[in-house]
Amino acid sequence: SHRSTVADTLGDAVKLEPKPGTQDVDLRGTPRDVIRSLYAQFGITAVFDSSVNMGAPVRLELEHVTFKQCAQIAAEMTHTFAIPVQPRSALIASDTTGNRQRLQPQVEETVYMPGLEETQMQEMARLARDIFGLTSVTASPTTDTIVLRGDPDNLKILNATYQGMLDGSSDVMLDVNLYEIDRANT
Repeated sequence: SHRSTVADTLGDAVKLEPKPGTQDVDLRGTPRDVIRSLYAQFGITAVFDSSVNMGAPVRLELEHVTFKQCAQIAAEMTHTFAIPVQPRSALIASDTTGNRQRLQPQVEETVYMPGLEETQMQEMARLARDIFGLTSVTASPTTDTIVLRGDPDNLKILNATYQGMLDGSSDVMLDVNLYEIDRANT
């Protein structure tokens, strides 16, 4: 029977689909203006969260860059981050811990770890909290489960780590739920 790796079992969140290839970028203006123009140049509509203020003028001058490269540089310059809403639409917000928690998609996942002792289950839960920064981690030794909640990218890496640690000693089975974030306040 075919077994997929644990890291591949999580459903993917929405991914942006910018125009492929490289472009030259020469933009100046407020952070909102520069980001809006940059995203438009690659066929993406940028919508702004109320946390993004006008800010001091910025200039973005780059040659032969992909969307991913210039969007990352623009995000660092303007202290913002993007949340894909649709393949050609992104929500731009100020890069704060509160905004990331409020706006990034969260996945809840139940990991089954039959055969582990209670201390081993607690170690797996501690790994998720302390190393991977997941804030919601519940270990239930009586049901051989750990319930995790966090962003999909962190969970994929954690799952791969769990699989490497448990390989050969236990089967790992997942239940995954993707939660929609209410963006009515943005």
